[in-house]
Amino acid sequence: EECGRFFDQVHKLNHHKRYHDRKHECPYEGCDKKFGTKTHLDRHINDKHVKSKAYHCIEPTCPYYKGGKAFPRKDNWRRHMVKKH
Repeated sequence: EECGRFFDQVHKLNHHKRYHDRKHECPYEGCDKKFGTKTHLDRHINDKHVKSKAYHCIEPTCPYYKGGKAFPRKDNWRRHMVKKH
């Protein structure tokens, strides 16, 4: 089944296909999520199940400062730092 996207290079098409062919299933009971790459599966597991990584804001007045809320992903923390501070 095609999604209608077109790519000018084969490697770009192959990369895109992974998002349709989701072979990597979440092993947690009751979670039916599937991902196209192991990296995305691992990120999901950390974000939703394990929460082993935590990135905190460096601004003491922010709710995401140490001891408060945290970002499970570095990219979300980085975006927060750029847009909020």
